[in-house]
Amino acid sequence: MNGEQATRLGQAIKDLSPEAAVKILKGLISANYKRKITDFKDGGCYILARALARWAGPSAEVLGLWVVDGDFEDGLDHVVLRIGDWFFDQDGASTEREIVERWRQNEDGAVKGLVTAMRGGRIVACARFDRHYCAWVGTFTSGDLRKQRYRYPPDKIYALQAFVNERLGKPDRWGIDRTPALRGDESKFYGAPDEWSSEEFDALKHSDVENRR
Repeated sequence: MNGEQATRLGQAIKDLSPEAAVKILKGLISANYKRKITDFKDGGCYILARALARWAGPSAEVLGLWVVDGDFEDGLDHVVLRIGDWFFDQDGASTEREIVERWRQNEDGAVKGLVTAMRGGRIVACARFDRHYCAWVGTFTSGDLRKQRYRYPPDKIYALQAFVNERLGKPDRWGIDRTPALRGDESKFYGAPDEWSSEEFDALKHSDVENRR
C-alpha cells in the first residue's frame, strides 16, 4: 500500500465512521464511564480496528496507543489498525509519528510540551524526557483490554465488518495484499517507561530529535 492508497482508504474510513457508529454502537454502554458510546472515539475504537482487521486480512495488525501518566500508571488509551507503515482509525490514515503526536494535544488543542523522538527505531513522545507523561504504540492482550474495561462484544465487531465489506469492497481495491504482518517482536515497542534507564533518557535528551516543542 502506497501513500496515495493509504490516504484514500483513510478518507473512506473517516467518511463511513459516523454512519457506522449510529448503526453499530447504538445502545452500547461504556464500561469506563457508564454512559452510552456514540462514536468510535468514546470507547468504540477497538470495535472499529478489529472489524477493519477482519476485513483487511493477514497484512493488518491491531495495535494500541499506550500512555503513562504522572503516577507511572500505563494504560491503553486508544486502539488503531496498522497496515504496513500506515495507521487507521476514525480520523483516517496517519503515520506512526502522527498517531503518537496526536496524544500531545489537549482537548482544547494546546500542546502538552512533549517531545517526539526515535527510540530503538520506533517513535515515542515524552514530556521533558522524564518518566512521566509518555506515549508510544505497541501491542496488547485481552487482559490489557479487560484492565482498561474496553468493551468488545463480538456481535458488534461482526456487524461492523459486514458494513465495512459492503462500503469498502475487496481489500485489494485499496492496495492491500495478503502478506502477513510481522508480529511477536514488537510487543510494547519500548517497554513501559519506568523500565527505561536514566542513561537512555539522557541519551535521548542530547540527541538530534525532531519537533522540540
